[in-house]
Amino acid sequence: MDRRVLTLSRSRGTGEPIRMVVEEALDTWSFVFEELGLEYVEP
Repeated sequence: MDRRVLTLSRSRGTGEPIRMVVEEALDTWSFVFEELGLEYVEP
């Protein structure tokens, strides 16, 4: 099976897999929501 990884380029170095970029953003926003005492409400 041929598995390809889609990457995003940043200003320096090689690309980073999109999965890692999404996980990093999720971690960041989860922290912000938790610290502000906000809850996620599905639309």
